[in-house]
Amino acid sequence: MEENQQFNIETKSNEGLDDVVRCPNCGSTQIEFVTYQASQGYDAAQGCCGILMCGPLGALCGVGPKEKPKTVRKCKKCGHEF
Repeated sequence: MEENQQFNIETKSNEGLDDVVRCPNCGSTQIEFVTYQASQGYDAAQGCCGILMCGPLGALCGVGPKEKPKTVRKCKKCGHEF
């Protein structure tokens, strides 16, 4: 991942789940689900290529998310993501 990428983070609690999820690092059951969604950005290289191929509207080729959303489990006790 790029260092300058920004993320929108959504969290969900482990409470109320039938299957208990434990942290592989410390064994805690205090787990939250974190979803990282890459923010939309503009890729100048793709925009320039789009302009050359499609004219002024081709500049829109550089707009869009760079990665798919990613959901991970994060331990509230030790901070380990898995």
